[in-house]
Amino acid sequence: MVLDIIDPPIETTSLCKLHREANLREERFVERFETFILGGEFYNSYTELNDPVLQRELLLKQAEKRAAGDAEAHLLSMKISSSRSVKACPQQVVMELGSIALSSSS
Repeated sequence: MVLDIIDPPIETTSLCKLHREANLREERFVERFETFILGGEFYNSYTELNDPVLQRELLLKQAEKRAAGDAEAHLLSMKISSSRSVKACPQQVVMELGSIALSSSS
């Protein structure tokens, strides 16, 4: 079985850029696709959000959801927030998210 998830809402993906198509951008969908094959993630691709103000806003909303008990919401990392404001490379941000995920799951 193959499952494709295409252009999800921005609230689910804090690191993705709003869609380039105006009608999808107005509805706050992002440029992202994921493919799952037999229950495992096969592809995960997105256009990186490079607006540090919007990204910080989205990450703060995720932190509020997390504080309200949403276990799936992302933790806020000041390293990510500050690195984005000085245009750190995406690999650094992804590595930070990975280390947050590892530290929060243990």
